[in-house]
Amino acid sequence: MSNMESEGKGSLRLLLADDEDIARESLKGQLEALGHTVVAEASNGKEALEMALKEKPDLALLDIRMPDMDGIDAGREIIENADCPVMLITGFSGEDIINRAAEAGAFYFLTKPIRMSDLEPGIAMAVARFKDLRQLHKRLEARTLVARAKGFLMDTMNMTEEEAHKKIHFLARNQNRTMAEISQYIIDNKKLPDG
Repeated sequence: MSNMESEGKGSLRLLLADDEDIARESLKGQLEALGHTVVAEASNGKEALEMALKEKPDLALLDIRMPDMDGIDAGREIIENADCPVMLITGFSGEDIINRAAEAGAFYFLTKPIRMSDLEPGIAMAVARFKDLRQLHKRLEARTLVARAKGFLMDTMNMTEEEAHKKIHFLARNQNRTMAEISQYIIDNKKLPDG
């Protein structure tokens, strides 16, 4: 379990990527002064992606303009494959960069020079937005499972949608399980669970 999940707030495990050593060291110092731990550093987007997959940080802070793979492309890959929120950092804030960052799914965006007063709220916002999105995905997955299970019950047991919903709800309550768990059982086994 990551620090982000266990504590929710406080010290986070961070990945930091910037191709400029001085900028990276300066930002690392700011992050550590805020009580966070930099668990991995990278000087290009490709390294950042590899380290994110290996280290599973709570947050990746990526400079946009880096060699081998820019921060936007690396951020997109990190969000999709490492289940990690991304904060993008840049010295350039043109509309095209902001649009690309948004399309990639970045959870926050800061421009250089970075002030301590902007850094902590940015980190908190990125982590909170990521948690909210994760919860939304879980709820959507649960609803999809319940809808599929209801469809199965309606087709095979000639139930109405309301009857199928009540049956799944009743089984979940009686077995102290979620409706999504009961629905997954129905989908996997093509039958109702006992009870």
